Amino acid sequence: MKRQSYSKKFKRQAVDLILIEGQPIRFISCTLDIHENTLYRWVAEYEKFGDQAFPGKGSSEFISQNKIKKLEKENWSVNILLVK
Repeated sequence: MKRQSYSKKFKRQAVDLILIEGQPIRFISCTLDIHENTLYRWVAEYEKFGDQAFPGKGSSEFISQNKIKKLEKENWSVNILLVK
């Protein structure tokens, strides 16, 4: 069975229904026939990356973005230690 994929626009509209319209995730999940965990992941990704969320190539891009953010935090921490 082929894995379902969704466009950036679709994901953003689903997230907006949750964050802006205040619709419960369970309701959106049933309405759009998408697993609740998927919606939670989309919301988390949008809250973390804003307009840079949903780059278009699935979770491998998301993983890369997470690694970059983690390295940026580590770099910042090391720079703080070096300044002291």
